[in-house]
Amino acid sequence: MTGAELPFRRSEAGLVVVDHGSREEAANRAFETLVATELDDGTWRRVEPAHMEVAMPDIPTAVGLCLDVGVEAVVVSPFFLLPGRHWQEDIPRMASDAVAGSGVPVLVTAPIGLDPAIAGAVSASIDHCLVHVAGSADPCRACQVAGIPGCKIMPSR
Repeated sequence: MTGAELPFRRSEAGLVVVDHGSREEAANRAFETLVATELDDGTWRRVEPAHMEVAMPDIPTAVGLCLDVGVEAVVVSPFFLLPGRHWQEDIPRMASDAVAGSGVPVLVTAPIGLDPAIAGAVSASIDHCLVHVAGSADPCRACQVAGIPGCKIMPSR
């Protein structure tokens, strides 16, 4: 952070992290666990996962849970890689509708994919998978959470 004055205190704001949502319940639960264990660091008044579509909790539900504890602002963070229609139109509309009439401002942050740290995470994941298929590492966390044995080399057809 720079020394700039923030528009609100994290300790009085709600954070809603939004993924697309999946028909696969295991994927939804994995995302919700990630939000609870990795993003709820105690600096926010309330942290909630939300799914944009297909699964619950949805954006209005998650924002409502933040409003229920009296937050002074809601930050909605799309767990999306790149800008697109959902980020530019759908999520802002849903978030704005969810706070309508409350007097609580909502901020929709940028998607995470263009952050250089993401490229580093992708590279580390690839490296882990290469070591796994060589037999020198357990499956990565993503494979473990999904309940699959891990990455594998596919033969050409």
